[in-house]
Amino acid sequence: FGAAILLFGLLLFSWRPLTLRFKALNRKVGRPETDHIGLTLGALAISATRALPLPLMLAVFGWGLSRSPLHTDFTAAVTASLHVVAPFLYNTLLFRMLCARNGVMQVHFGWSVDRLPIIRKQLDRLTLVGAPIIFIAVLVFYSPTPAYRESLGRLAFIVAMAIFTGVAHALLHPRTGVAAPYYRAHAVDWLSRLRWLWYALGTGSPVLLALASLLGFLYTAATLTGHLVDTFWLILAIIVVNLVVTRWLALARERIAWEAVRKAREEKVAAADGDSGPENLASPS
Repeated sequence: FGAAILLFGLLLFSWRPLTLRFKALNRKVGRPETDHIGLTLGALAISATRALPLPLMLAVFGWGLSRSPLHTDFTAAVTASLHVVAPFLYNTLLFRMLCARNGVMQVHFGWSVDRLPIIRKQLDRLTLVGAPIIFIAVLVFYSPTPAYRESLGRLAFIVAMAIFTGVAHALLHPRTGVAAPYYRAHAVDWLSRLRWLWYALGTGSPVLLALASLLGFLYTAATLTGHLVDTFWLILAIIVVNLVVTRWLALARERIAWEAVRKAREEKVAAADGDSGPENLASPS
């Protein structure tokens, strides 16, 4: 516990140096002589570190409650809630930082400035509204009183599903969502042709889970929701990995092209120097 507190203090103390280092890395992006994949990996690592303090504090607090000698059913429910909210909040804050203004998505991956505010708004909704609702839902779900679980727990779960539906609607709508420009530019691709299917799956899944909880399948709906949320984070992680690999390949091609141009320029200068050598400057007799 003491080591975790020291780590928390170290993270807070290093916030400003990490921010300055992040800006220094961004200034090197886009320059052929300084740009490389290490800048992106460093920016990702800094973002992952900066998103850690609050989730770490919640996780450590939950761990401390689980080790408390005064452990009760209520503290067990609070511990379970914190263990669910901490990773959810970390993932939300991490992707919020990646999508921030002048963040990794904009500077390193070239995402549209017009689309990023939509993502930031929905991630803020998940952070400020979704995380507290999830905490309450899990807290009541693990309550030893069945009446609370069947009433307040079901209500909190339905509210959480309504929030997820709104987030999915804003992000996945084929005309106004994040991928709308891609759909318009690649109308013949199979991803674009199935855009309404992705939208229906994204917005319909939380609705179906809310209906399942109303029909009495609260435990099943809650379990499936956990898998659904994990799948959502996994998809985002795969997107980030794909972006890193794509950028790495693009930088490799640019580096090869830059070296070819530089070599051709040096050969041209060398040829010009040879043409203007002493033997070419001598006057004919």
